[in-house]
Amino acid sequence: MHQSQQPVNMRSFPVGVSHLIRLFWLPQDRRERFLLKTIQEKWSCRRLGAAIQQAKRKPRRHSGRPPSVRDAAEGLQKLRTLCEQWRRLYRVVRGTGGGEDEGATGVLLPPKLEDPMRRCDSAIEEFYESLRRYRKT
Repeated sequence: MHQSQQPVNMRSFPVGVSHLIRLFWLPQDRRERFLLKTIQEKWSCRRLGAAIQQAKRKPRRHSGRPPSVRDAAEGLQKLRTLCEQWRRLYRVVRGTGGGEDEGATGVLLPPKLEDPMRRCDSAIEEFYESLRRYRKT
């Protein structure tokens, strides 16, 4: 131990098995440094894992997978489905419930969002129109 380091009371923060498993994947020289830091700062196992990932400079992969699309037609179909879902939600938030009353404003949608949301809705309508033209060719 270096002179500048303060002694660590090993009993003040027990290092669990999960911590040790993560630490054993590190080289010996880094393992000791991370162990001391874990004890001194009372890191959780999650925090230790994040510190190790950061030290490796590899971002942690998030769960989920990107949508798989085999061809343009399938991609357009998935995009159309997503647009339909968005429009249904938008109409519920606007207070129209997906009906024909396009001018009604719901109480749930903040006034500052109304104009951008309408522009989105118009863009989706243009997308639908493009799809119709695409399918005719």
